[in-house]
Amino acid sequence: MYELNSTAEFLNFCTTHKFVLVDFYAVWCGPCKLLAMYLNQLNHPDLVIVKANVDDLQSFSDEHNIASLPTLKLFKNSVEVLRLEGCSHTHIDTIQNFINKN
Repeated sequence: MYELNSTAEFLNFCTTHKFVLVDFYAVWCGPCKLLAMYLNQLNHPDLVIVKANVDDLQSFSDEHNIASLPTLKLFKNSVEVLRLEGCSHTHIDTIQNFINKN
C-alpha cells in the first residue's frame, strides 16, 4: 500500500499496473481506519493499492468527485471501473471478484 503525493504519481501507478485501487480517506475518519484494515486482505499481482488523503490532495479528490469518506475507486488500465463508498467488509469481495473476472 502506498501513500499518494500527487496526481502525477497516481498517473504513474496507472501506467505501470493493470489495476489501481485508490482509497480516499482522512486521518480523522474512523470508518476510513477500519476500511484500511480490510484492504490489507486484498492481494493480487496485478493490483496496487494507493491511499489518497483528501485533506492533503484536495484538487485530486475534487477531480474524482469525492463527497463521502471512505471512498474506493478501482481503475483498470487507467479507466475507472468501480466506485464503492462507505466502510463495508463486502467491498473486499466485490473488488476481488471484479479483478478475478477481468
